[in-house]
Amino acid sequence: MKRSLGLMLLLVAACALDPAESEGQLSSALLEQGRMTIYAPGKAVPQQELTVITPPGGLHPGDSFLGGTVLEGNLEIAVRIDYATDKITAGIFQVNRGKVRIFFPFTEHMTMLKGEITLTDESGQTHTFVEGESYLVKQGSTIVWETKTPYMQKTFFNVVE
Repeated sequence: MKRSLGLMLLLVAACALDPAESEGQLSSALLEQGRMTIYAPGKAVPQQELTVITPPGGLHPGDSFLGGTVLEGNLEIAVRIDYATDKITAGIFQVNRGKVRIFFPFTEHMTMLKGEITLTDESGQTHTFVEGESYLVKQGSTIVWETKTPYMQKTFFNVVE
């Protein structure tokens, strides 16, 4: 769990969110009570709204980062955090073409906004996700993730159990 919480805190810190005053919750610059945040498949979030969280020069085969090990490609990951508490993180995730083995340190629901990815789970089930499709992956699962397009962008809602 410390590893999972560390991931969320890293994402939040990378996006420079301010700590809220109550019970360790973190505020978000985008989510406001009474106002929805709308995500539309096929419509990418502008690059200037994302924060690159990978080291300079990206990640190369064999590198590990955020629970994943790069298998192919030179990856750059960018995010926008729209909501965060000590156990929940939601927002936008983007990565360029490549292949990664990921150990999920949280349960995640995602919906593809832009691009195409192929996921293979531990049972051997494979699915190619396109814009508008979603998955739900349980914390502790290992998935092989391959971005098939120059980049992909997804919404995510992560919960640490």
